[in-house]
Amino acid sequence: MTIFRPLLSVSIFTSALLVAGCGGNDNAEKIIDAFDLQSQIDKGTVVVEFNIAGGDIRIKPGQTAQLTATGVDKNGNQRDITKELKWLSLSPEVASINAEGKVTALKNSDAVQSLITFEATTLTGLKRTVQLSVSDLAPQTLSLATTNADIAACVPSQVSATAHYADGYVSALTTSSLSWQSLTPEILTTSSTGKITGLQSQTQGTIKATYGAVAAQLNVAISNTTLSRLAIANSRGEELSELDLQLGKRSTLVAYGVAANGDKLPLTDYLPWSVDDQTRTHLTDTNTGKVVWAVKTGDGKVTTQCDVLQASVTVDQLGAGSGNASKLSLTDNLQTLTLKAGESTSLKVYATVSGLTALLNVSELANWSWDSSKLELTRKNIGSDEATIEIKAKTGSSGTTQGQFSYDGQSVTLNVTIN
Repeated sequence: MTIFRPLLSVSIFTSALLVAGCGGNDNAEKIIDAFDLQSQIDKGTVVVEFNIAGGDIRIKPGQTAQLTATGVDKNGNQRDITKELKWLSLSPEVASINAEGKVTALKNSDAVQSLITFEATTLTGLKRTVQLSVSDLAPQTLSLATTNADIAACVPSQVSATAHYADGYVSALTTSSLSWQSLTPEILTTSSTGKITGLQSQTQGTIKATYGAVAAQLNVAISNTTLSRLAIANSRGEELSELDLQLGKRSTLVAYGVAANGDKLPLTDYLPWSVDDQTRTHLTDTNTGKVVWAVKTGDGKVTTQCDVLQASVTVDQLGAGSGNASKLSLTDNLQTLTLKAGESTSLKVYATVSGLTALLNVSELANWSWDSSKLELTRKNIGSDEATIEIKAKTGSSGTTQGQFSYDGQSVTLNVTIN
């Protein structure tokens, strides 16, 4: 046994050199494979079993799908081997596949149920196949399901979606490809990817999902929560009951549920949040959490709740003045603006406020009054000091229009000419 590995290594290396003598890119790849295999043998990580995920779906020409593979080595350890496999499409004219398992549909398949087979092979020659359907046939019906018959209140649960076609094919759907809606938002919420959260136990809520021209509804029973309490924390995960915040400053908050055993469940995006006064303490949704902003001085309160559970943070908003606005201005004291039809630009609305020497960017809070037939306004970068308002001249529009931005009883006017 003490000489087996070196001899095997020499054998693989010698075989690789002999193959290389024939020339060509294919032979170069075989050399690389040989060394990769030897490395796995030396480490004891040769794959003895693997499974492919991502199949059993239908995609249209022009769309892509990702196949992934999980392998088990001789030591029983699992790992992602997607990039270690040799991928092959058995119908490359219909759908191609690259070295990383990404499938690209090229045209409709003429096969039964439009099925296309893909083959994956390990360095040792172990093979598996998986099928996808390539067709632009629209689904006839849609069905929704949860893992269990009911869901526990305050604990997010993923809904799965399945499309049923006239040719008998049944396809799992990526939940982000559907439009989701709660028909009972006070009882049950849903994310854009179909993750639902029950807000009231011992009740039933209803969600609706739409995929193209078909839609389905699902009634969901909500049982008692399995959580013992809710908590609000800062971005470092430190639990809060009070927060000192200087006038004009922001802080990011997150929420989590605490189970009886102490485990924490992230809930920031799944529970309703509120503040006692949005004109004093402003709350914004961002990708990193809920951003609380001290717009005025005084005490504010941020709350999140679900079923019988609730968590709150008292915000002590500090400053030398009240934070009341006395004047508004625009970026670079802008008063006139010229745009071409279809063109856009961004600006900021600033407020001179009591208690601050610097101007306060209130683009996130400012209201506006504009001719909507000529201009389209959108807020950008909300929840930060870099918030802006994008002004876009609509295609086909022309002429001159005057608009107004307002905040805290103050206003500023802008004249826009569209060429």
